[in-house]
Amino acid sequence: MWGSVFPKKDGNVESEFLLQFLQKPIEVNETGTLNLIISDELERQFREAIYKKYGMRKGNITKAVEDAITDWINKQNLQGKEK
Repeated sequence: MWGSVFPKKDGNVESEFLLQFLQKPIEVNETGTLNLIISDELERQFREAIYKKYGMRKGNITKAVEDAITDWINKQNLQGKEK
């Protein structure tokens, strides 16, 4: 069934282009949303640390949260391997 849908390498320029196009990975940028409540003091410290490390730019809080979550996951994975 799928063989008739996808082009074959036959020297035809249109087929070759379509074949190359279909073989490229498709990037999908999906985002997740977390709504959370933390203490005012922790938020202040977090924002201050972000400012010191990255400066005041759009997206820096997201980058810092992603870094923190990644670090936490890596730490959990390492602890799981030690058990």
